[in-house]
Amino acid sequence: MKVLRPVLASVVIPATIATFLLTPMVSKAVWNSTPLRNQSSATKQKQKSKAIVVTSLGTWRTLNRSIDLGWVTDAKYTSLEIVNTKQTYHVGDILELEVVARDGNKRPKVYGGDYFRAVLRDKSQTASTTGAVRDHGNGLYTISFLLSFPGKVTPEVQLVHPSEAVQFLREFREVPNKRRWSCAFKFTGEDATTMCTLLSNRPLPLSSQCDFSVPNTSRTWFCEKPKTASCDRIRVCTSSQDVVDKLMTQEEQQLFERYEKS
Repeated sequence: MKVLRPVLASVVIPATIATFLLTPMVSKAVWNSTPLRNQSSATKQKQKSKAIVVTSLGTWRTLNRSIDLGWVTDAKYTSLEIVNTKQTYHVGDILELEVVARDGNKRPKVYGGDYFRAVLRDKSQTASTTGAVRDHGNGLYTISFLLSFPGKVTPEVQLVHPSEAVQFLREFREVPNKRRWSCAFKFTGEDATTMCTLLSNRPLPLSSQCDFSVPNTSRTWFCEKPKTASCDRIRVCTSSQDVVDKLMTQEEQQLFERYEKS
């Protein structure tokens, strides 16, 4: 198989930056491999030692929520290489890759939490299989693929969210009623419009809210009761992003924007 350069990240990592992309040529049940290495073990060890000094969990965000994107995992500098290299791979073998996460300053990360997605594809057969991603908690990740079919395959590894974005999402999910909907209630003349949320609006008494929750299920839905229409006159709802936008700073939004482009 030929070893080229890999695709890495949801911005997909450019071919000139990632370590490699795997394109094996196989006969009926054999995988031939000629791995390439871009970095020596000594160089990698030196980089890891330096990172321990300059990188720490939490450095990317200060107490005033200001974010230094230079400390955030960056797909452009994150590398990928084959761990268990050998001349021949057979169907049923395990192919292992190692991902070294690096930040915007090219420093290896020393903590985990990045959300990677890995797929092994054979485009000619429209076949694929997912890889198991193991987070070692120190900026290193191991990806394992079961070679379940012969063919010419390419592993694709995407950085869906950096660890800093994952941490933010965990904090953000604890905020109640961050999603709101504007719902119209049919009334003689003009429609009455109120705001609706998944949980009850605590500042308002329940008597001032329309409860559309389904009993004995986890489905809850509450709307501010319109002054000119009854609750059963609800007609249409439109999602509103205003609360989400207010809860996120512009820098926090960049944690996601820089990984949405392809």
